[in-house]
Amino acid sequence: MRHLLVLLTSILFSTTLFSQTLDPVKWKATIEKETDDTYILYFEATLDEGWHLYSQHEADSDEIAPTPTEFTYNTTA
Repeated sequence: MRHLLVLLTSILFSTTLFSQTLDPVKWKATIEKETDDTYILYFEATLDEGWHLYSQHEADSDEIAPTPTEFTYNTTA
């Protein structure tokens, strides 16, 4: 009986370990030089099936829909 309990417990824990997705979003970034001081940045996110990508911040208004992902940059001169 003890061996059966150990076997069932190890099967239970091994299935939960493999059910975790560690990195559901893969990012690809490229830079294209337009002029001497201007560059175009491209970001591409590839998501695993069943995943969605939203902003980490909540919307300021009373909207129900999630906020889309957005990149903002501060320029320095």
